[in-house]
Amino acid sequence: MDLITKQWKKVLSLFLCCVFFVGLCGGFAADDETVGVGNLPTNGVGGDYTDNTFIAKRLDVVFSEFPVGTFFSYTGKPCTCHNKCSYWGGCDCISIYSDPEKNGKEIYLYSIQCMGFAHYVFYKLFGYIDSINYDTTVYHSLGSLPAGKVTAASARSLLSSAKTGADIRVRDKHSMILLTQDQDGLMVLQANWAVPCMVNISYWTWEQFASRYNAYGIEYVNMPNEYPSSDGEYIPPEPKPPAAFEPGRYRVTPSVGLRLRSGPGTDTQQLALVPENTELEITEIQNNWGKTIYDGKEGWVSMEYTEWLGPLPLPPLDLTALHLEVPAECEIFYRGQALDFSVLKVVGEYSDDSRRTLTAEEYTLQYDFPSAGDYTVSVISGEVQAFFEVRILPAGDLDVDGKVSMEDMLLFLRILDGTEVAGAHCRIGGDLNRDGQLTEADAQVLMRYLAGLETELVCGPEESVP
Repeated sequence: MDLITKQWKKVLSLFLCCVFFVGLCGGFAADDETVGVGNLPTNGVGGDYTDNTFIAKRLDVVFSEFPVGTFFSYTGKPCTCHNKCSYWGGCDCISIYSDPEKNGKEIYLYSIQCMGFAHYVFYKLFGYIDSINYDTTVYHSLGSLPAGKVTAASARSLLSSAKTGADIRVRDKHSMILLTQDQDGLMVLQANWAVPCMVNISYWTWEQFASRYNAYGIEYVNMPNEYPSSDGEYIPPEPKPPAAFEPGRYRVTPSVGLRLRSGPGTDTQQLALVPENTELEITEIQNNWGKTIYDGKEGWVSMEYTEWLGPLPLPPLDLTALHLEVPAECEIFYRGQALDFSVLKVVGEYSDDSRRTLTAEEYTLQYDFPSAGDYTVSVISGEVQAFFEVRILPAGDLDVDGKVSMEDMLLFLRILDGTEVAGAHCRIGGDLNRDGQLTEADAQVLMRYLAGLETELVCGPEESVP
């Protein structure tokens, strides 16, 4: 009992000193002036971000087609089926872009949402898409960073040779296009960051960028092999045709059209005449004849009179089940603690019995934690759901019994005295002055609460109170 009395007196003395110090210093604050890249406008024109006149003009085309604040969707509004999106279509998110500069030619983006927008911008700047479904010989990655290794220094080093238009992919999380950078930070163009499908320009210091994405890692930073020069006209490379005919998307080239026949040869019945510029999906090749469907008729066309456009889009698979791997960090939180479910692993099982890990954009979490207690979190992807349990503890509940009592105060005193070791939950739930440490100042807050002098206890970052 002597130890407890001694600690209470010590805490009270510390509280009085803090009040006196705050009274002396409360009127002083430091000015924080942003410098460097962060001063650029977030709704500017291409010339704000690069001295390369060609790239600046191409950026202006991007900004004219999808200005900041508009939505990268077919409807020009936020996607209404965001959790069911597929780059094979069937939702509002743009997966096939009709290029007005090429008379509405349809360009497969091979992705949706943030990655689809990044592919679109890369295409508008350089003339092709940085996707494994495209010709991978015309672009390259500057490198990657594994999860847990993204620091301000490593991110700045990785992006040191990146230029305007580089496609930055955060693994299983987000895609963005680099606008510009300097020693202080970087500015990016992105969609689907804060609002579904919305186009946005953001500036982050290198420290902010690393803090936001360290848990995921950087998968790639894609750049064109031949970066456009500032003067003169840049002619982007055409898609690389296959060495021999293979299944894919092709365009009919003869002005008189191309015959669709019942079999792979000129001696078979003519079923239809396919007009010039018609795009066909060729699913099978036999002796330079391709099997396709046109106007509802299945038949064959001579591949000698077609032009390669790209590979076939992947067939959609039905998601049948979700399997969750819930780390301990996702099972218990405190009121006031920032909710971080980034370490949750969601594995989808598909109709062909295959499995793959879903990205954060492919599922949503639904929960409501109005007060301390035990709750169920729903994980939803399309029509499929899975669930896991979360316990929300009141701030100050160091012994994890669901309530704040004198037992927590006594435990706190034993921790301060060194006779008890603070576990991870104690360090979070006991940080009541929210300075990232477990000190006598926190014990003072808990003491005032138990004495009725504080009406509420909160822990964790001030901007993240659930």
